[in-house]
Amino acid sequence: MLPEIPHAAIEGPKIMVICVGIGTFTGAVFLIVLLFVAGNMDEVISSSAGPLLQIFIHSTNSNAGAICLLM
Repeated sequence: MLPEIPHAAIEGPKIMVICVGIGTFTGAVFLIVLLFVAGNMDEVISSSAGPLLQIFIHSTNSNAGAICLLM
């Protein structure tokens, strides 16, 4: 699709850098939200389900809801 864009040699790399910036920003927001809803960090670190699933379990108070969020 890149050759269809006018001035592809200039716009292509600019689009790629902007995509990385957007991903970095949204990832940082996601991590900040996870840290606010994490709950007891000792349980999160030692969880056999994995840290992300344990944070989802703490934040939703539902195993099924946490698994759906993880999928």
